[in-house]
Amino acid sequence: MTIAVFAAQAGDAADPAQIAAGKSLAEAACSACHKVGPGQPQPGAGEAGKDRVKGPSFTRIARDRRNDGLYLHSFIKFPHYPMRDLSLSEGQIDSLVAYILSLRKKASPKPAAEAQ
Repeated sequence: MTIAVFAAQAGDAADPAQIAAGKSLAEAACSACHKVGPGQPQPGAGEAGKDRVKGPSFTRIARDRRNDGLYLHSFIKFPHYPMRDLSLSEGQIDSLVAYILSLRKKASPKPAAEAQ
């Protein structure tokens, strides 16, 4: 596992070029089953008769705090059914993980009026 995953684990900002590479890879390799970014239609929408498994959106994966960089790296490297093995390099996996984690929005504190 490379330093990029550990940097993502530590909360350091990932390299913008790596995030962009991960986004491109996600669009090419993952978008058939996952909604990988805003504006993408739900995978399989409008394909009558298709029995396609739809995975969770990348935003949903990113927002689940249990899905840290190490977990995501391991899951992509050693996928479980129904996710197919994409046979990605370590660098490609790191880029996908950086992109997914870049989608994680920091929770904003509730305004005082809502906190009551």
